[in-house]
Amino acid sequence: MRYILYPLAIVIVLICSLNSCAPSIISPLPPNGLVASPDSLHLTGIPDTLSTSASLLCGCSFKLAVVPASGDTNRIHMLPLEKLDSLFSSHHLDFFGVAGTPSGKYAANFSLSTYDYNTQANFYDTVHVFLSVP
Repeated sequence: MRYILYPLAIVIVLICSLNSCAPSIISPLPPNGLVASPDSLHLTGIPDTLSTSASLLCGCSFKLAVVPASGDTNRIHMLPLEKLDSLFSSHHLDFFGVAGTPSGKYAANFSLSTYDYNTQANFYDTVHVFLSVP
């Protein structure tokens, strides 16, 4: 009896592994993601402006949403160089300290997001901006 159950157990395990709900390793679409480069900026004063660019790994055109998420977002601002609601393969963003900011060290995080219609997924990244006002 034991010899009959052993091969049956192996067959059941094989059938279950073939019918797994795990995602397929082979995907028809390349992996994708939203990447800001650089994702960390260090401003050294009020007249200082630094830029970052955001793009999808696939190189596809996309619309970008930017939200001042946390930190000193009243002292550090962002200015998009292209219309965020327009399709571009790369969006460029300028970050700068607000005039009149008192001496000190400040930090803010800006959340970037987009929806990729090809993969039907949301993608996110964060830009960390540091400001040092002498």
